[in-house]
Order: sequence, then C-alpha cells, then structure tokens
Amino acid sequence: MIVELLLRWGFLLAGADLVLPIRPFFLLLVSMPFLACNGAPDPLDLVQGVSALSSAPGYPGPMLATDSAWWPIAGGDEDSSFPSTFVLARQYGEGRVIALGSGALLNSVTQLDNAQFFRNAMRWLHGFGAPVVHYSSGHAERTRSAQLQDFAFLVESEGYALKPVDAPLTLGVLIRSPILVIGNAWTDFTDAEIAAIERYVCGGGGLLLGGLGWTWSNSSMGRTMDNYPMNQLGDVFGVRWIDGIISDPTHHLNNRATFHTLYPDFDTPSVNGAMASILDTHAGRSDLRELLNNPVGPELELRLEFIRAHELLSVATVELPAEDPKRLSIYDFFVNLIETEPSTYAKHTSLDSVDYPTSAWVRERAWRTWRDSVHITAMRRNAMIDTGSLRGRHADILRDHGIVILDNLSLDDAQLDHIHQLLDLIPAELHSLRSISVKSKLGPAPHPLSLKGIPSGVNIFGSKIRASVNPFPPDIEARPIPSFSAALAHEINHSVNAKLNKTASPLADWTSGLVADAGAPALNYLRSTVSDGFFQNAPQELIASIANQWFSDSAQTVELGLVRFDAGYPDPINQALHMANIYSLGNDQTWFYETDSEAFTTQIAVPLDRNEAGQISGIDVNGSRYAFDLDPEGRVLTYTETRIDPE
Repeated sequence: MIVELLLRWGFLLAGADLVLPIRPFFLLLVSMPFLACNGAPDPLDLVQGVSALSSAPGYPGPMLATDSAWWPIAGGDEDSSFPSTFVLARQYGEGRVIALGSGALLNSVTQLDNAQFFRNAMRWLHGFGAPVVHYSSGHAERTRSAQLQDFAFLVESEGYALKPVDAPLTLGVLIRSPILVIGNAWTDFTDAEIAAIERYVCGGGGLLLGGLGWTWSNSSMGRTMDNYPMNQLGDVFGVRWIDGIISDPTHHLNNRATFHTLYPDFDTPSVNGAMASILDTHAGRSDLRELLNNPVGPELELRLEFIRAHELLSVATVELPAEDPKRLSIYDFFVNLIETEPSTYAKHTSLDSVDYPTSAWVRERAWRTWRDSVHITAMRRNAMIDTGSLRGRHADILRDHGIVILDNLSLDDAQLDHIHQLLDLIPAELHSLRSISVKSKLGPAPHPLSLKGIPSGVNIFGSKIRASVNPFPPDIEARPIPSFSAALAHEINHSVNAKLNKTASPLADWTSGLVADAGAPALNYLRSTVSDGFFQNAPQELIASIANQWFSDSAQTVELGLVRFDAGYPDPINQALHMANIYSLGNDQTWFYETDSEAFTTQIAVPLDRNEAGQISGIDVNGSRYAFDLDPEGRVLTYTETRIDPE
C-alpha cells in the first residue's frame, strides 16, 4: 500500500521533486492512521440533511463547469439569475474536489444548513491520513483565520484539527493532511504549486475551493477573470469562477440569495453538457416551435433545459480565455447545428414574434454565441454567411465589419443600408462591435435567455427612417435627424466609449474629468435637454449622447460649444473638442459628419492644430479657424476666430 501511494504521487518516479527524504516520508506514512479512499463517490452524500445554503452576509457568485465530470450540487431555481451554480463537486484521479461560489460560505457556518453541508463535505473529501484540515494562508486569501472561528469549531467538533499552511504549497506539505481548503486567494500560485496541488488530489487528497469572481474583476486595475488566482487553479480541474452576483427574488436571507435546489434536482450542465442537451432536444423533432412556445406537462422542464443550455454556451464565450480550445468546439458546434437544423437557426425568413417569440430569441441567441465563440477571420465570416443563409445587407455587414444583425430579419433595406454606411464611415479602430440587435422585433424574452455576450453588442430601435428627432437644444438652430440614425450613432458610440475604457486610454480619464468639471447643471453639457445631474448619474452616456449631435452635424456641435462658451458656460466646448480628439485617432485631422433627412451621412476631414502637449488648440469650422488658449490640462480659457479665405 505504501509503495502504491509513493507511486501514485510520483515520489519514486520523480525524485527531483522530493520535499522530504524517502525514509522520513516512509515513517510519516506508517505513523499516520491511514484511511483508504471511500470508494466511488456519491454526490448525494453531500446533501444529506441539507435543505438550503446561504453565504450571507456575503453576496454569492456563480461558477462555470468547463469539464463534464463536475456534479452540480446546489444552485438557484427557476427565477434566479443565470447562471446560478453555487456548489460543484467532482472526482479527480483518486481524489475529490468541491468548489464553492463564495469563500464566504466558510465564514457563514451558522447560516441555514451550512454546518451540515460542511460535515458532509469533510467526510466526502477525506480519503486518507490523519484527521487534519489544512487551509492555505500564503496567497492573500480573503477567507482568513480570523473569519474562520465558527468553521474551526465545526472542524474540531468533527474530530479534525484545523491548521494553516503557508506558501509555497508543496506535495510534501500537502500530504500531511487529507483535506486542503483554499478560500478566495488573491495572489498567484506558482506553476510548481499548481502541479503539487493537482498531484495531491490525483493521489487521493480532498480539495475544497472557495472563490468569488466579482470581488476580483476590475479591468481598471488590470484584474481579469483570466488572471484571477482561483481560476488559475480552477482551470486545472475544469471549473471557473465568473463575474456577477447570483440573485433570487423569492428565496433570500438578508437580501442574499439562498440555495435550496440541490443535487440531483439542480442540473445546470457543463459546456459539453450544454451542447449535448441542445442536440438531445433536437433529436427526433423537425420543428421546435411548439415545444418552445407552447410547452405542456413535462415539456416545460425540457424547454427550460434547452433555453438554459443555449444561455450557458453564451456565458462560456464570455468567460473562457481567448485561446481556450473549447471556444473552437463551440464555433464548430454551431456550424454543425445550423447545417443540420436550418429551420430553427438559418436566416431564411423572419419568424412570427407574436406566436413564436421564444423561437425568435433562440435563433438570435445562437447567432450571437456563434459570433462570440472565436476570432472571426474572413474565412469564418464567409462560412457563417453560407451556413446561415445570410443574404443582402445582413451578409454584407458581417462580411465587411464582422457584425451580426440580430433583428429577426425585420429591418428594411433603408435601415440596413444606413447601418452599413455608418460602419463604413466610423473608424474601425474606435469600436469592437460584434452585434447590433433589435430586441423589440423578437417579442418577450423567455427567462433566462438574453442577447448578452462579450461586451461589444448594442441594441437599437427599429423605427423607420422617416421618423425624425432634433438632438440640439433651443439655443442653436434645430437640425433634425432620422431617429433611427440618432439611435444608431448613439449606441455605436457606447461601444466607442467602452473600448476607450477597456484599453485604459487617457481619453477615458478625460471623459470622466469632463463630467466632474461640468457637475450637475444640464446647461454645462452639449446635450442639455436632459435633467440636472443626468450625466453625473450616468457618465457612460456622455460620449454616446454627444454622438446624437455629432452625427447630425459635427460642425454645429462645435458651434453649440462656442455659443455656450460666450454665454458663460465653458464646459460644452471642451466636450466638443474631446469628441473631435476621439475621432482624430491622435492625428492632425478629425472627422466631421452630417446626416440628411433620408439617413444619408457624409464625412469630411477637418484639420486640427495641436500644442506641444498634443492638445487640440485649433480647428476649422464652416469657413472659420478657431484658435484656443488652453490651461495646462487642456481646457479652453479663451478663443479667437479667423475667417478662412476660400482658395
């Protein structure tokens, strides 16, 4: 038995990795009250005597199983946010792993049935050795010893000793305990530590992981879910903590979701399981419309499983690392699915969104997931067009710009022509758009289905081109623009603003500074038709709202800034120059736009002057050259106007 264990952990095969000499290690094993592995694991053992779990007062977060070996142990119910997977468990080699959607569960032992769950978990994880539970304390864990007093009392009441273990985590240290607890680590594990933990579990160790993705995710600080230390470790075992909070309007404790749906009733699948579920639902059915929109009896559950499977694949396209091979498997899955089920997914014709809204949503959901799954090369764009039967401008927009239109084929030629034209005119470097949706043409959305994806999709309204709106306030000449055009420019520029923020561009900081300078009064903004305080409460709307005016008439937008400056409101001209700076791409010219009543947009190159700091100090507008005296931060102090003689 001892030799078997030595071989299992690689001590005799990889002597260079020894932490303890063979003889002392042999004596250590002989002296331990060795317990054989508990046989084939039964996930039901984890929920015996358990009715509900809670991480209160902490907010729980969701997890994504990327390996189908995981059992979903606890999660939300039908009206919970999605995904709502809170506890997962699996066998890994000879050992076992439990993953928790919140390390705070370890701090909430006295809540609901948490104590019973942890008693079950210790017995389930304990495969060998003395009754000792190690908890990692050397990786800035958010679950610290001071917060584990109730957990420690519970562990001790079960006959275990709870002991901290510092970094580095080595196999020689880990095998002294049958159970290792890691609670929301915030500093990296080394490759050697990850390898040691994997070998420890593979050889029979029990691993309890608690993470909380939303506490880590902060792009402005360079923290992404890919560099989250818990995901660096979780990826080895096929599980990821993802950004977001699980909510439930009907089951909660202190406004924190509780989890009463337990194995085997809780059944959110893995990525591969979701693909299998979709195929199983299609099997033997020529048309899913009746199932999706008029389910009866047991088909209600089948419909929910099908919808959740589609939504889970969309979550995977957001959460998986860019180079994860599962992305390509999702892309290939949809190629095959659309080829074999064209009546459900191909874009032959619009669907009846009144009688069959779920079918309309499922089709557009599939296209958004397909688009987000991998980097869309020219070859893949053409493959999507051919496989999905895209025609006309829908095909052109995907081929030329990599953007899928999710409109249930409802937009008319004039609307699609304008989308294509505007995308031709806006520098592609400014945005990362992947989809443009028209949700109003799909009917009511079935929970939990959405069109969310990688943060690069926008939704517009389907108003006809003939409807118009004036984006300018009354202190300057009205300049009506088709409302469809205004909404389109507005939403595309949400993507422009999002890309500035994602790339941590100095322009993003300047946008925030403009809102701070202008404060609450509406007259301090170019778009002053809003209420006081609007942009303070929604700073993400500043660039998008200026775009309504910029794409109606850019020159008039600058002139509005000058009118306001003359009236004692200095902020709007700074906002106009900021928009010119964004569209200049750092060059000595920017782009002005003008849109007519038929939604035809023209683009004009406008020269800029810059000072030594690179700030815009001059611009040509409607036959005049405006020169600006700026403060050190680039705000306009004064300006002069000189007429430009026509050549």
